[in-house]
Amino acid sequence: MYTFIKFFSVGVLNTIIDFFVLNICIFLFGTGAHGGLFVLFKSISFIAAVANSYVLNKWWVFEHDTKIGLKEPVLFFIISAVGFWINVSLSFTIFTLFVQKVSPQLAANVGALVGTCVVFAWNFIGYRFFVFKKIYA
Repeated sequence: MYTFIKFFSVGVLNTIIDFFVLNICIFLFGTGAHGGLFVLFKSISFIAAVANSYVLNKWWVFEHDTKIGLKEPVLFFIISAVGFWINVSLSFTIFTLFVQKVSPQLAANVGALVGTCVVFAWNFIGYRFFVFKKIYA
């Protein structure tokens, strides 16, 4: 349970990073006429959050202090890439459903929140059982 609480804490920080970067980009450049810039900005914000996620999950959440080989970062990238696809696809779908009803910024944030919640579960399972799994004797 302690591991899940630490993972949740890192997830909150990652969400703050994700939303901060996303909203700075939207504030500076808008979302584009049909949301084309939203996909780019959501991609950038997700990548910023994933970079933070790798460091904190490896060293603090799962305390995986083994030597860094090629397998661990590749597995982390694969799990994160699938999470990225789920997050951005779901975020954009929600964005396009709501953008005509509310402001583009609100639609972007609702989409990002839904994508984040779904990917949270995906990432925990993937990181815990595939990337940072511990071998128990």
